[in-house]
Amino acid sequence: MSLRFALSEGFGGMRRAVAMTLISTGTIALVVLSLGAFAAVVRHVESLLGSLRSQSEIEAFLREQVDSTSAAALQQQILSIGGVERVSYVSKERALEIFREQFGQDISRVLTFNPLPASIKVHIIDSALTARRVQSVVDEIRALPGVEDISYPRTVVEALDVRSREMTYLALVVGGLLAVASLFLVMNTVRLAMMGKRQMIELLLMAGATRGFVRGPFIVEGLVQGLAGGIIGSALLVAALDALNRNRVLGISWEHAVPLWFYGAVAALGILLGLVGSLLAVRSFFREAREG
Repeated sequence: MSLRFALSEGFGGMRRAVAMTLISTGTIALVVLSLGAFAAVVRHVESLLGSLRSQSEIEAFLREQVDSTSAAALQQQILSIGGVERVSYVSKERALEIFREQFGQDISRVLTFNPLPASIKVHIIDSALTARRVQSVVDEIRALPGVEDISYPRTVVEALDVRSREMTYLALVVGGLLAVASLFLVMNTVRLAMMGKRQMIELLLMAGATRGFVRGPFIVEGLVQGLAGGIIGSALLVAALDALNRNRVLGISWEHAVPLWFYGAVAALGILLGLVGSLLAVRSFFREAREG
């Protein structure tokens, strides 16, 4: 009986206040769209940063006296270091070939010996590609016997680390502000609806109705507005990303910027905003009624 009453009164209340319902739903849709679009951009930037990180590798140059057997043992030692994904050995001969391919010069024609050292290239697991973790791996490799020197793009790794943190902080601040704004608007919409039914609510309470029974219709309003706003916002986000992809905005492919589940999460966010906003409105109304 209470569920039927909640649904009936909830939808009836929205029909009686069409303008406010549309404003609230539209606001949730715009906020969800903004949050979704911003999150998509953040994901895309993080993906680019991750791609750049994955191209960063550590190269450990070996001492002249390290033979192939000792080099193989060194590779196993490096693989045992936490955060290392894989290693590859570059012999002196291979290093000479790489130099010739990259610079178009054969130094063996000038020198009677090969001055290039053998090395071990170290690839770090993506989740460990932070400046602090990479430096820790470098320090552990440098301490191994047989390692002469180490080369790695420290400046690049640190810069990517900083940019990643900046994007995270920006996402939290912007997302938080938009979410608060949406909650405030939903809360006010539901609260106004409750104020308009103040006398009916007081009569129900006097007749013995529980607060849960009374708040039901208004929770339904918040949920429906959140659901509608979430679906609309998600649909608009799909259209926006599709338009960006078709027009190659900034020369970027947005086709795989976000996975399919992301759109479902965006719609769910609208439902959450509507639910939380209505709960806050009901709580605020009953608190004011009690104090009054």
